Amino acid sequence: RLLTVTGVQTCALPISRAPAALTFTAKRTQNPVPNTQTITLQNTGDATMDWSAAASMSNGAGWLAVSPVSGTLGAGGSTSLTVTITSSALASGSYNGSITITAPTATNSPQVTSVALTVNPAPTISIGAGATSFTGARFTTCNLVASGTAIANQTFVLTKDRKSTRLNSSHSQ
Repeated sequence: RLLTVTGVQTCALPISRAPAALTFTAKRTQNPVPNTQTITLQNTGDATMDWSAAASMSNGAGWLAVSPVSGTLGAGGSTSLTVTITSSALASGSYNGSITITAPTATNSPQVTSVALTVNPAPTISIGAGATSFTGARFTTCNLVASGTAIANQTFVLTKDRKSTRLNSSHSQ
């Protein structure tokens, strides 16, 4: 018996991801809920595909994560990956990293999304020495000095009552 194969068809299993780059900005002293953005991963092929994702950092440590870290996508399927930055332990400056998505059967694997993080210096607020005086319950003078990249649109109110003196700030858009 003779078996003749007249044509071989291969299944192309490309993946796509968007966006190709993510940019984050954080304040140095802020201890926020971690900042997140998403990457959409899509199986543009015609067969089921397993994939994995990993975060890597060029500088700094522990500030970049991705989840989930693996999965399976059906033909034409898509999923969202959550990219999280935690900047509270980082010094002011620029940080770079990437999310690498690998699918062993994909013809265009791996796919890499670059991640850039800028941590801005903390704003500073001070009351000038000897510039504040109170007479009774009435406020007379106060010099406030505010500086830093995150100080814009802040309102400062100095209040004094019988028990304490408080400096409150609020942010306006």
